[in-house]
Formats: sequence, structure tokens, C-alpha cells
Amino acid sequence: MKKKGVSPVIATVLIVMITVMAVGILASFVIPMIEDMLEGSTSCFEVMDHIEIVDDIQYTCYNSSAGAEETRVRVRRAMEDVDVDGIYVELDFETYEIIEDPHPKVDMLDRDGDEANAKLPKAGARTYIFDEVSERVEVGIILPGGSICEIEGKNLNECRDPIS
Repeated sequence: MKKKGVSPVIATVLIVMITVMAVGILASFVIPMIEDMLEGSTSCFEVMDHIEIVDDIQYTCYNSSAGAEETRVRVRRAMEDVDVDGIYVELDFETYEIIEDPHPKVDMLDRDGDEANAKLPKAGARTYIFDEVSERVEVGIILPGGSICEIEGKNLNECRDPIS
């Protein structure tokens, strides 16, 4: 009895076709998943250059005097077209997501030192005052949909002049 096998050319063509089909099927699942994952990071990348901690010894500092212990952080939003839902602030002992207005643990002041709402103004600054002393602050933005983008961190110094 003679046994016949598959010719090497046909075997090669079948292996190539199976490989192409496997890559196509895998790509149809992997590419959309990667696009979804990159969408959030792209949003953060667009915001990074437009939000900053203002480096000011009066408005971005800590006060360790007894009875007046606080940390102040001034955040500036440089462009109007950056859409944010809130601010994320991490101090030494606590993390704050400032979305609601008024926030129960945070005081907010506008550029003139008057009480302000939680929303970071378009093309403006807001000073956030916390009832704890922290020598370092990390600030981020809360995007629509709840994604948090860490923007910047700074070491703080003792405040020079109190805000009246």
C-alpha cells in the first residue's frame, strides 16, 4: 500500500493561511482593547501642560504655627478649553478629591483672597486650604468620567505671610 502525504508547497500555504487568520482574529480583539486603554492616557497628556501648581511662598506653602496649622496650594489652569471635573490633592496624611461645592474639609479662595467655589476657573487660579501640615503636595486633575491624571508634585516651604 502506497501512502500519500501533503506536498511541501501545500503545507507551507496552509501554515501561512492559518497564521494570517490567527493574527487577524487576535488583532480584532487586542487593537480595540489597547485603543480604550490609551484613550485615558491621551486625555491626561493633553491636560498636563495646562494645569500647574503656582510656586508662591504665600499661596503654596504650609503653616505649622500652633492653632493655625494648614497647608495651602494654589493651582492655575492656563487654558479655557481643558475640561476638568475637579482637583485631586494628595498631602502627607490624606488625599482629597475636590469635586463637590462646598467641600467639607477644604476652604477655597480666588485670586483676590475671597471665598470661592471648588471649580477651578477657566484660565485662572484657585487656592485650596487644608487643615493639616504637609511638606509635600501632589496635584492632579479629575477628568469627566472620573479618570485622575497626576499633574505635578512640589515640596513646600513655611508660609511667609498669612492670607487675611
